[in-house]
Amino acid sequence: ASAKGGFERFTLTVSGRDKLVTLRPATNLAAAASGAKVIGATDGSLTPEDLIDGTEATSWAGVTATNVDETTPSVSVDLAGGKHVVRRVQVSALLHPAGADDVDQDSASRFTALRQFALEACVARCDSPSATWKRFYTSPGNAFPAVRPRPVAPDLLLRSFKVKATKAAAIRLVALQNQCTGNKLYAGEQDTDPLNATDCATASDRGTIVHAAELQVYAR
Repeated sequence: ASAKGGFERFTLTVSGRDKLVTLRPATNLAAAASGAKVIGATDGSLTPEDLIDGTEATSWAGVTATNVDETTPSVSVDLAGGKHVVRRVQVSALLHPAGADDVDQDSASRFTALRQFALEACVARCDSPSATWKRFYTSPGNAFPAVRPRPVAPDLLLRSFKVKATKAAAIRLVALQNQCTGNKLYAGEQDTDPLNATDCATASDRGTIVHAAELQVYAR
């Protein structure tokens, strides 16, 4: 983590010798610590500010009446410092246990974690109804991969995505699929009990909630 509102994960091979590692953290333009702010979120959203607080220990919840692949809940963030050319984003779908006073009691529900997302950019009047949003990136369908029997933390940790250089004053994160709706491994019948429906998207309410812990936006 850095004072610039972002953090990086990297792999370091240790050979038994002294090794100097120089870190040059870039400014996270979507960090509250840098001056970014949430300017919009879809109805039913819980704690959208947690998406830009610089920690994976908290998360935004997009709660909708029907499955998230139909409702595509979103959060809009005004970037720090005006317009920028965005070249890279980092997104985390990590979940966290709910405390007794947590407004989001489903924050640890594994199948609600984000799986696929899109990013949209706005350059003017981004907090107004007249704002124009343009989609410039759609993640792979398995941006946050998971296998049976359930998603686990290593599948959901912060990941970096290079995007086409795009001018933006604000960025909108749009949830396209969560693990319940978008992962074929959790679809259909999972056992031989005819009385136990196991298709996640139709036999549970986990498809109606999506969680994302971090949105980080970088010019380099």
